[in-house]
Amino acid sequence: MRTWLALVLCLASAAPAGARFTVENRTPSQDVYAGTTCRGVRVEILDRKSVRGLDIFVHAVGALRRTKPSANILAAYEASWRAFDASRAKYLLY
Repeated sequence: MRTWLALVLCLASAAPAGARFTVENRTPSQDVYAGTTCRGVRVEILDRKSVRGLDIFVHAVGALRRTKPSANILAAYEASWRAFDASRAKYLLY
């Protein structure tokens, strides 16, 4: 199953409060993917007071791990976070 489709199905079945998830196709007119149909997940916020971003994140990571178990998603995130943290350190006043 395609990663984007598995993600939509997982998020839709988990039904986090305040959000709806559907498949969406877009064709960018600029950048690297110009003219190419890109498939993905549309996140529609229905009730911003009840939606919890962390819930969506947890379900999304779980779906991605089940779909691509060999991909180390959190390690890639941590590497980018560490680079950001190092670059911002010189601007901290405390």
